[in-house]
Amino acid sequence: MNSRKAKKANKHSKQILIDWLRENVSEEEGKLLNKDNVEKFLPKLIRSIKKEGLNVIWSCDPMHGNTIKSTTGFKTRPFNNVLKEVKNVFAVHQSEGSYAGGLHIEMTGQNV
Repeated sequence: MNSRKAKKANKHSKQILIDWLRENVSEEEGKLLNKDNVEKFLPKLIRSIKKEGLNVIWSCDPMHGNTIKSTTGFKTRPFNNVLKEVKNVFAVHQSEGSYAGGLHIEMTGQNV
């Protein structure tokens, strides 16, 4: 694909995602994907991307949608919540005939 076609495809992909988000997620609902709503939103998003014939790399980043503030004020991510999101993402991809091509995990005892 030449540079001009790649830029046009990238712009088209971004617009599809923006349009999909506007149609499916309200600002009051909070974060798009987390352990509780992957199964609700991800299948629709995968189908929308497939319908457009776009090639994307799906990556699961369960670290941000599952962040809570502990009683000490530190941000934390309960491991069971992170694991549930990862399992749900991979299950949805399998049921939709796609696959997650990446997984981002971070663990630290530091206040980050």
